[in-house]
Amino acid sequence: MPLADFDAYKTLLKSNLGGEIFIVDWTSSNYTIRSNDRLMALFRGKRPDNLATVPTASVALNNTNTDVAVVPLPSASGKLRIYGYKTAPYQSANNPNGAMSANLFVDVLNFSGGMNGTITTEQTTNLPTAALTRYTTGEGVMAGLIVWTTVGTTAAGVTVNYTNSDNVSGRTSTSVQFGGANYREAGAVILVPLQSGDKGIRSIEGITLSGSTGTIGDFGVIMFKPLAMSFFSDMNYNSDMDAISTSSVSGGFPELENNACLSMFGFSSSGNMIGALGSVIIGDA
Repeated sequence: MPLADFDAYKTLLKSNLGGEIFIVDWTSSNYTIRSNDRLMALFRGKRPDNLATVPTASVALNNTNTDVAVVPLPSASGKLRIYGYKTAPYQSANNPNGAMSANLFVDVLNFSGGMNGTITTEQTTNLPTAALTRYTTGEGVMAGLIVWTTVGTTAAGVTVNYTNSDNVSGRTSTSVQFGGANYREAGAVILVPLQSGDKGIRSIEGITLSGSTGTIGDFGVIMFKPLAMSFFSDMNYNSDMDAISTSSVSGGFPELENNACLSMFGFSSSGNMIGALGSVIIGDA
């Protein structure tokens, strides 16, 4: 028998999972997603030239950081969980068939800025990273470089000096590309692969470019806990995604810390996509 309305759907979710259902509005507008499936930060309602206030130190984040997080998170008697997401991707006017194909829900733990795309010695500006206030051992925590202001067109390799979740310092990440096409735009998040055997990252002490990108720009590091990934059932129109009736949410019903800085990273399938709006469905169970 079909459900009468969305309230009936909420009732079904509650009966299956217990607890309460909350709908938290989300908007990320005027935001360019680059092609070739590059990861981009989708901070709440911010443009590429104004992702958030560019930090002058490494800043620990929580749900009071309104330029980054979905806020407010509902108060909960138990654990908060992500049940799903309702979205309508924005598309660029010059490429209506290009759209975001997936987004990654993340708890952003800290970020920094002030690094230079032309320096080839180890950079320690605004490092080490602010101490983790959630997932404090670093297990399961990932890291990347976040571009605040576009860096140069020359590709370079980048490595990160970090402390792993076993509190072993002096670890060195695998080198990845930084700068050049699709690795230089404001909002880009360049993931940092950890040294073999590491299960997470507790802090970052320095980064090193193998060569100049040709433009100073402004970038920093970002640490986050991945929570779930949602896949759009229709890239061009509204999509309803949940972990019960569709296969569009990967990661089950991930727990949220009550003070989490819940945000999203986006992937483009092709061309450009300039934002997303919708609602995150959060359960108290």
